[in-house]
Parts: sequence; structure tokens; C-alpha cells
Amino acid sequence: MPKKHNVNTGYKRFNLPLLVSYPRSGTNWIRYVIEYCTKQPTPGENRLVRGNNLMYVILNGGFAIDRAHKGYVVMQQYPKAVLVIRNYKECLIRQFKTKWQQYDSVEAFLTSEDLHTPPHWYIKNIEAFEAYEKPKLLLYYEDMVHQPIAFIEKLGAFLNLNPTRFNEISSNLSAHQKNSVSLYTKRGKKSYTAGKKEETKSHSQELTTAQKLAFDNFYKERYPSQFNSYLKRYAENYSEVSL
Repeated sequence: MPKKHNVNTGYKRFNLPLLVSYPRSGTNWIRYVIEYCTKQPTPGENRLVRGNNLMYVILNGGFAIDRAHKGYVVMQQYPKAVLVIRNYKECLIRQFKTKWQQYDSVEAFLTSEDLHTPPHWYIKNIEAFEAYEKPKLLLYYEDMVHQPIAFIEKLGAFLNLNPTRFNEISSNLSAHQKNSVSLYTKRGKKSYTAGKKEETKSHSQELTTAQKLAFDNFYKERYPSQFNSYLKRYAENYSEVSL
């Protein structure tokens, strides 16, 4: 079995753009697009397109981009930043499929610091991105699923990805999406959405109405600026929710 790299050993990592996201926010597809267009690897458990060892990274100019789930700690050290946001009710429930229910309340879960990727990383990444004054790009997971071409066009323009390779993905999008998902699932992981538009709210369906509203109110009341600027699209439509 090939050894995993520690992202901290990435070659000249602080000269690279930084990709920031909370886990379960679609970074596997983004990594695939970047690796395909640059022919360089990205940090992760394995290479998605080519190469699978640190010597390849060093001999071929290093990673194409760095990445971090705890991006708020290091973001300011990078020349460019990409933040990917997914519905908090989706990625947080997906990340802690069973553990989150062990807490007495939604608030207790969202303020917990005893989990391996604490929920507060989600909002701290947004706060850091908001304060970041260098070139930056905001992307949404849901746009990646519902408007895939426009999504990768924004990414490609920001990162100056090879237009020829980029057009190869755009012209054969479905095949590349399937390849990306298969590379993810063959490592023993499961993609619930798998590019299906109707599945972008599959995890929050297990929440009660009160729990959904508790998620919304937590961010709306504690982080009103970030909620209005970044997260308002995820608030429940109260006219459609039976209270």
C-alpha cells in the first residue's frame, strides 16, 4: 500500500493557492479537475490522475494547489485562496452521521470541540476568508452539482488552468464526473450525492423541523454578518416548513 503524504511536506506549499473546505464538501471533484488540467498532483490520500509518491511531487514541480480543512489557521500565508462552502446541515451531519445525535442539542453539537474535525472549523474558515485581502474565490458545493460547467469555469479562470485540458473536461463532463466518483469510492468511501442534483439535501432529511431551524438560528444569531453574506441560501423556507 502506498504511503500517505502529510500535506505539511508539500513542496513550496506557501507559494501555492490554498483550497479550503470543511470535510464532505466536494473537494474530490475539485482536486480531480485541477490534477487533470495541470498534470500535477494535489494533497490527499492518493493522486487522482497521475503520480502517487512524494518523489513524483518533488521532481515534477510540486503540488498544483495546497488544501486544508482547518484553513483558517494558515490561510493568510498563501497568495490566493479558494473557499468551498456546503450547506451546514448537510456536511456536518454527513461528517458525523451518528455521533452528532449523541449531543443534547444542536447547539451543543455545533459548539463541541471534542470531535476530530470540530464543527466550529466550518464558520472559522468563513471568517478567515472574509478577512482575507488577497485574491480569493468563493464557490458553493450546490453550484458544483447544479451548474457544473459554470462552477469549473470559475475555478479554471481563477487558477489559470490549462484551457485545452479544461475544455476536454467540459466537453465530456459526465464521463469525468463518473471517473472522479469511482476514484473516491474505490478507496472504501461512499459518495451519497455522486453528482445527483436531487441528493444535495439527502442528509438533512433526517432532521426534524425543530432541528433544522436550530441549525439556522445558531448561525443567524451568533454570526449574523457571515450568515447574511455566505449562508442565507441555506436557511429553511419558513413558508414551506410546518412548525
